[in-house]
Amino acid sequence: MNSPRLFRPGFPSSSSEGSVPSTSAKSGGVRLTNARIDPAAHSRFLDYRELHAYFGNRLTELLTMAAFLPLDTEYVALAAKGDKARDDEEEARFEELAALLFRD
Repeated sequence: MNSPRLFRPGFPSSSSEGSVPSTSAKSGGVRLTNARIDPAAHSRFLDYRELHAYFGNRLTELLTMAAFLPLDTEYVALAAKGDKARDDEEEARFEELAALLFRD
């Protein structure tokens, strides 16, 4: 038996479940979009945040989810190629992304 959902002001309603918060440049606030995030990418983002809190310093800015996702996608694509299939330029970018995303 399903329990009824309570409406709580300031919290997403059931119609916005799975929504992704994104910053609105115009209002400076956070709004919800209906894009779904891959659970594995979300897990990698949470790992990144934890590693940034531990290893990051005040000079390195914490990436937002919106900034993290394209970098993570690029990293995963380069990692899937394997060491021998990447050219020198891709290898340099792969190492840069690994350092930025704390995946050394």
